[in-house]
Amino acid sequence: MRISVYRPEHQAKLLRLMEHTGAINPTRMVEQLIEEAAMRLDSLESGTNVIKQHQEEQHP
Repeated sequence: MRISVYRPEHQAKLLRLMEHTGAINPTRMVEQLIEEAAMRLDSLESGTNVIKQHQEEQHP
């Protein structure tokens, strides 16, 4: 049987196989996404604070 990664049922089987063999860890993948999102949010917040501070200095 050939596995086509374009067919959803094959993708699901492949993901289950990879998870079972330890090739991927879905929980860790989600944790990494959350960590990355948190870092991006921190960066965005600090940038916003710099802009606000600059605006306050320009228009006290």
